[in-house]
Amino acid sequence: MLLYFSFVIFAIACLLNIWLIFYFIKSNGKNPPFIASFGRPKQEVIKQAGLFINQNPQAKVADLGCGSGSLLIPLARQFPDTEFVGYEWDIIPYMLAVYKTRNLPNVTILYRDFF
Repeated sequence: MLLYFSFVIFAIACLLNIWLIFYFIKSNGKNPPFIASFGRPKQEVIKQAGLFINQNPQAKVADLGCGSGSLLIPLARQFPDTEFVGYEWDIIPYMLAVYKTRNLPNVTILYRDFF
């Protein structure tokens, strides 16, 4: 049963990714697909941002295209005295980010295009 459930979730994720790619192509590149940050690249970005914040304690950090906040949240928890602002133009990742950061007073998520 667990194997079947895992397969169904995997199939749904694949179909969603295919739909996002077609949506991107149909929009002539205007609306890039939402891709969550994860793994080694995410950890490296968090590490480098942490080094920057340590060297610039008064810095305000902006994440342009913050998605669901997967980079802002660990940084905001690690540096509670630093102000973080995330910009997201797509409603679903924006709503996810707002929900996930609701208990982080040093994070503001804005629903707007940063261009």
